[in-house]
Amino acid sequence: MMGPEGLGRLIDEHAAALVLYARQWCATPEDVVQEAVLKLIAQKKPPDRLVSWLYRVVRNAAIDASRSAERRRRHESRAAGQAAAWFCDSELAEIDAETASTALQTPAGGAAGGDALVRPLAGRA
Repeated sequence: MMGPEGLGRLIDEHAAALVLYARQWCATPEDVVQEAVLKLIAQKKPPDRLVSWLYRVVRNAAIDASRSAERRRRHESRAAGQAAAWFCDSELAEIDAETASTALQTPAGGAAGGDALVRPLAGRA
């Protein structure tokens, strides 16, 4: 197990380079490096070639993250293409303001006059 001082020194010396290294493959290199450090902390015995091990873990995780992001993009694109339209085309799609106002003021029975669905406010006609 690596002590906190050794781990801090390792991170100070190699974190920036590891982030640049991971950036070649993925859009979230900081997350990848953080996950690699967590994997290192979880090791019962530190690897013999610690820095080489870190670079390998970062590379593999960055490639995995890139593949996952690409899979997600493809899935979301397919899902978006298959989604039903939210709004249906109808004869009311081209309605103008005057026709809409008349339609709203006509009762459900269709005859003009009587109780309207929408009445103008008092003082406004």
